[in-house]
Parts: sequence; C-alpha cells; structure tokens
Amino acid sequence: MLRLFIASISIAFVIGCIIAYSIVPQSFYIATAISVIAVVMFIFRRSGIAVLVCVSLIALLLGMLRVEHLEQMQVDDWQSLYGTEVLISGKVIGDIEQRESSSRFVVEIQTLKTEHGEILHPDGSVLLYEPYPTMCVTGEEMSAAIRLQEPEDFLTEANRIFRYKQYLRLFDIYATSFIRESGCAGNSEHTDIFAALRKRFMEAIHSVLPVQEASLLGGLLLGLRGSLSDEIMEIFRVTGLIHIIVLSGYNITLVAEAVRRVFARTPRMMSLIMSLITIIAFVLLAGAQTAAVRAGSMATIALVARANFREYDGVRILLLVGALMVLYNPDQILFSTSFHMSFLATLGLLIFSPAFENMLTGITERFQIRNIIAATLATQIFLLPYLAYSIGEVSIIGILANILVLPLVPVAMALGALLIVIAIIAPFAAAAVAPAAYLPLAAIIWIADMLAVPFAVFTLPKISAVTMLIAVAVLAYIGLKSSKDSREKSYSNKHLYSNDDG
Repeated sequence: MLRLFIASISIAFVIGCIIAYSIVPQSFYIATAISVIAVVMFIFRRSGIAVLVCVSLIALLLGMLRVEHLEQMQVDDWQSLYGTEVLISGKVIGDIEQRESSSRFVVEIQTLKTEHGEILHPDGSVLLYEPYPTMCVTGEEMSAAIRLQEPEDFLTEANRIFRYKQYLRLFDIYATSFIRESGCAGNSEHTDIFAALRKRFMEAIHSVLPVQEASLLGGLLLGLRGSLSDEIMEIFRVTGLIHIIVLSGYNITLVAEAVRRVFARTPRMMSLIMSLITIIAFVLLAGAQTAAVRAGSMATIALVARANFREYDGVRILLLVGALMVLYNPDQILFSTSFHMSFLATLGLLIFSPAFENMLTGITERFQIRNIIAATLATQIFLLPYLAYSIGEVSIIGILANILVLPLVPVAMALGALLIVIAIIAPFAAAAVAPAAYLPLAAIIWIADMLAVPFAVFTLPKISAVTMLIAVAVLAYIGLKSSKDSREKSYSNKHLYSNDDG
C-alpha cells in the first residue's frame, strides 16, 4: 500500500503543476474545490482507497500552489527592464562556452544600475555573449554595460516552437545581451573549485589530444561541448548520438554499470557503493548543477533497480524523484526537454530493457554487448512518441549508431579519465597513454561520420500532447507486463529445477 501511495502522490503532484500552468487564473477556485472534496471524502469514508484519493487530491492541490507561488515570485522583477540600457555587476557562474566567434557565459546579478541611476537588486542571472574570447573566468566578479533583451521563442527546423524564455528560466536566467563594454575584477578567491578543476582537466586533455577528440572527451566526462565544431555537432545530431556528449543519466549509467561489473566478485553492497561513488564524482565535477544532479539521480535509480532486479520498485522511485525535482523547479514539467528525455529514457531502461535482454539470448554478454543493445532499443523505442511531439525528427540509423558506439563510450571515458590523472600528476608520461585514449574517441567520431548519410534524419508527423501521453502510457503498460511475465517465467523455471533436484 505504501508503494501505491508513493506513486499516486507523485503523479498527482505533477498533474497539479500541469493544471496550474494551463489555467492559472482559475486555479484558486479549482484548488478550493479540491480541498473541499478531499476533506469530505476523509470525513465520510475512512477506507484505504478513500484515504489514498484524499491524499492524492492534497498532492494535486500542493502542485497547483507551488506553481502559483513560483509565478508570483518571477513576474515583475525583470519585465520593466527589457529593452533598457543598464550597468550590471555580478559573478560569472557555470562554465564559459568558447564558441568559434564569441564567448557565452552566465552572470549572476548582484546589483543593476538603470539609465536613470536607480540601483536595483533583482533575483536571477543574465546570459551574455561577448564577440571575442572573454578574459573573465568562472567565479570572477565582473561588470558590464548592456541592453537587456527578453528571450524570445523560436521555430526549430522541424517547425516546432521552442519556448526559449521558459527554458532559460529553468536556470534562473531572465534576460540575454551582447556585451558592449565589460571588465573583470580578477578575484580568484571566489572561483568555483569544481569549475577550476574542470578547466584544469580540459587543459590537460588538450595538451595531449587533438582538438576534436579532446572536446569529445570533455563532453563524455564533464558534459562540456563548447569546443566541438558545428560540423561534428551536426554529425552527432543526425546519427542520434548527441546524448553521449552531454552528461545524461544514461551516459553516467553506462560507466557506473561498468564499475559495478568490475567489482562483481566483491560483495554486492561493495560493488554498488563503488558505482555510486562514480556517479557522485561525475556530478560534482560537472559543477553539481541542476542538469548534472538530475542525470546522477536518474543513473542512481537505474543502477540500483537493475542491480536488485526490481523494475517495479525502480519505477516508483523514479516517479518520486521526478516529483521532487518538479517540486524544486516546476518549470521542468513543461519546459525542460532534457528533463523529459532523461525521465523517459530511464523509465524505458527500467521497464523495457529486461524484456529485450531476454529476447536477445543469441547475442553474447561479453563486454556488455547484449546489455547495451537491449538498453539502446529500450530507450530509443520509448522516446519515439516524445520525439514526435517535441522535436519532430528521429534518426533512422540512430539505433545502429548507438549499438556500434555505446560499447566504446565506457572505454573512452575510463581511458580518458586515466589520461587526465596522468597528465596532471606526471605530464611526462601522458604521451605514452594518449594513443590508447585517442583510439576509442577517434573511432566514435569515425563511426558517426560514416553513418551520417543524406536523409538519415526522418521527420515525424506532429502529434498532440494527449496523443503523446497515451502512446507513452501504452508503451509503459506493455513494458511493465513484459517485465512481470519475464520474472514469473524465471521464477517458474527456477522452482521447476529445484523440484527436479529434490
């Protein structure tokens, strides 16, 4: 019953957030009605089902109130500033993305001086573009004269509307601007230790590897992809491999699962702890930002559930963690494509992967080949309805590309991490290790390049959100039923063999 309560409350809270976003002006009246219904049900019917419905309605109400509270906090601080000239001062946060013709970074506002001399202290950050490599570093105090611009939605190549303003708001960013004049204070004491480590790691990588391979390794290990050329980015997009160069939950799961298998001969708890330490290390090195924490959480759920063969429990925990993430930032439920894809990919991994592994008995388990193919099929199939709804395109050779490339990813990450350690501790020895780290990275780029054939991307028919949710629900039902049947078959076989032995 407790497991049912967890799943129901989590789903109800998320539905409450969606309702509040859809009908904000009327949400107060709806919330009042829900409260009355919940109280009446609790008073007149004290059965377990009545209590479950009552608690779920309260969770629904809390979801609506959370969104209303967030909306009230964020409306007025920035609206009147758009289009005005201001002088800002603040701290550079996150990683600085060095593009081919500009630098792109975020400044957390401390003070803002308007053209009329008024000093303001708005909550939030500004996304800045500098038309030449910036001299600032993460953690430094900086000032800049800018014209604040309101982020605008735009159409993607697949004719889908990308809600850019809400997307940036996920990261507490409320305005964008090109810098006309700026200055950095150079206060190294404020530098983020993890940002400094990432910078040191990237310097070590670039000192011993070619640019593209070094940039790919930065994407695999730390989620940094700013140095990758537009051509390489397009190749990875066309082949459905773009997920490997961001710090996704699936990406971390691959490495954590590999670590768990390395320690397979140790007690189960020891192998699990070593895997969890690996996940925590990735999250910290990525700056413990929202996307990294989300990826680490998803990877932990998938790892623990698969290590204990409890897909149902994994799904319930996933629902709870997803609801907690939405509680922290409700904007994720509607506007974060990465949150949606991480959640759905992990769900597909939990409920479809075991069934596929049972079907692919003719494929070897060496080097995790069967595991990787099953996981690839599970995540790719489960994501199809969402891709049709949100992005509008899918790579027709994506499954093949993932099957060929994903076995190389843990190898590339492990050898790359070893190379970084050696390059920092003993730079003179790095050249001897560099070829071993270079080969899997170069192979990944070569495979992606070979598979990036014309018309590799297929445009999917546009579907509504309701159709997408129905399709996901049907797939989830099929996956859960398949997992249940597989477990029952496995249990029956085991029981049969034990009786024969007796």
